[in-house]
Amino acid sequence: MTLIEEWRKISQALSLDIIEQYILQFDSGSSIKSEFLLKNFGDEHGMLIIKDFQQIEDNEIEFDVAGYGCCVMNDIASAITSEIDPYDYIEVLRDWGWTGPESERPDWL
Repeated sequence: MTLIEEWRKISQALSLDIIEQYILQFDSGSSIKSEFLLKNFGDEHGMLIIKDFQQIEDNEIEFDVAGYGCCVMNDIASAITSEIDPYDYIEVLRDWGWTGPESERPDWL
């Protein structure tokens, strides 16, 4: 199971909003292609999930200025088990923090 397949299941079970292959264009002209953007978590505009740390290591300040959180993940954890329990991810989501409208905050959070 790939990372995006895993998060599709998680987002469906927990009613999360993700945008696959989201491209963030910075004011400097550089851009980052993420695996997906998880809206309403991490920062004002959401949490970008990226597989390659080298893609982001020189852009930390630009992420902050643009209002995006960023997390590097890969498929290794996904390969360990084919059975995904979305509720195992709630603690990660709590750590990232809810940034969406308070009226839309999930009950499980």
